[in-house]
Amino acid sequence: MSRKQSQQSESPQKDRREEERDRRRQSILDAALHLFARKGFQETRLTEIADAARLGKATLYYYFPDKETIYWTIYEEETIAYYKSISDVILSTDDPVKIVALYFTQYIEYGYDNTDFLRLIFPLGKNSPFGSEQHRESMEKVDAVRHPIDSHLATVLETNNSDLNSDDLTELIWTMLSGLSLKIIQGADRADIEREAEIFIDFLQVKIQGDAT
Repeated sequence: MSRKQSQQSESPQKDRREEERDRRRQSILDAALHLFARKGFQETRLTEIADAARLGKATLYYYFPDKETIYWTIYEEETIAYYKSISDVILSTDDPVKIVALYFTQYIEYGYDNTDFLRLIFPLGKNSPFGSEQHRESMEKVDAVRHPIDSHLATVLETNNSDLNSDDLTELIWTMLSGLSLKIIQGADRADIEREAEIFIDFLQVKIQGDAT
């Protein structure tokens, strides 16, 4: 058999092995997210994650060295995917009020589709591994993806001659979103959450347009 034929015959096997590794890795992350969301980070054991993923503990260690790495891997991948999903539509908008509305619309939709992930970020008193080196590194990676969105918002506010500082606006947005997140976790009706968001957006519209005049 020639080298080319050998490579061709090995390629499907290699693809299947890679697919299996990806499947096992994702099953660990899915199991961990489910457990973290219900028991909290500190109360969840690695053996529980391995059992929920239907893998041996040794296999789990092959993919992740410890529980904290699993936690921050989930955080990074989910958060970065979220920002990438909203980036194009926000970056194509030059109206600050529309940008804020998009933030809320997309976030509420994501929150109701991914409530377990909200529980990971807002664990309602359950301990999470904040303040570690991995925490800092994960936040830097997420901030790098979010930065173009924040920069665009600042540029749009300046272009619209608004006196509202982009940092202040971002803080207002995320303070409101944090409150809505807790209500989503607690099972609040989606229509009520959307009405709260609309009231807040109306308030910001008056504030932004008032500052721009």
